[in-house]
Amino acid sequence: MKYTLILGIEYKKYKNPAVVTVSIGNKFIDTFQLEKNFAKINQPLSNIEQHWFNESNKTKILSRSKKFWENVPSFFKVYQIKDTDIEGNLEIKIDNDNNDFTNGFMKNDSVISLSIVALFPSILSQNKGENLMKTCFKLSDGYYKFQRRHNLDHNTFPNPAWPTAESFYARRENEIHEKSEIKDGTWEIGGSFTAEFPIRKKHRVKYLGSLRHKEIGFIFTTSLLLLFISSCKSLLNIYNEDQ
Repeated sequence: MKYTLILGIEYKKYKNPAVVTVSIGNKFIDTFQLEKNFAKINQPLSNIEQHWFNESNKTKILSRSKKFWENVPSFFKVYQIKDTDIEGNLEIKIDNDNNDFTNGFMKNDSVISLSIVALFPSILSQNKGENLMKTCFKLSDGYYKFQRRHNLDHNTFPNPAWPTAESFYARRENEIHEKSEIKDGTWEIGGSFTAEFPIRKKHRVKYLGSLRHKEIGFIFTTSLLLLFISSCKSLLNIYNEDQ
């Protein structure tokens, strides 16, 4: 069985390009440079595959807000990886020491956001993402049903997300200016670091584990970014090409 790994990145360049190296365990996956800015973009609904929203009676998600599909990354990398090669941690090493730090002051800095990092069995993306979308909706229905039954809200009932990672450990070799700590895709991170994502297995499926929440019970599957990678036509085409 193969897995699909997705990286969605935002980047603000200063001086030299950032170098990104991707590996799992001790296995090298890829290295590439970010040579220009990659800002968030607005994705029109015309680029969203709506068939499974319609079939699952989830069209209200599409019309929830005109801004619902805004602010997604413009730069993506998609990889197909063998099950046997997915062991240990996913590591994304960022070499990006590009700033004008002088005498304790810094005005300009090159920063990166690992906005989307996702891992799921590639077979789920077949037929326009049918099983990926249906799995997300099924898990979401169970999640909200449990919340209502026990009178809980999302803040008091936090859950890890799937198939995207909700957090990672940003490890610094040099902690003079910044410490190693847990971060997520909303952070703009400057300097060099290695983003570490634990890979775990449940029900014979490997996934990116959570560093903030206990991995018990339900998982959250219907945020904007989760649904975006499951229904974006351009990404679905790439998934199919790589299989």
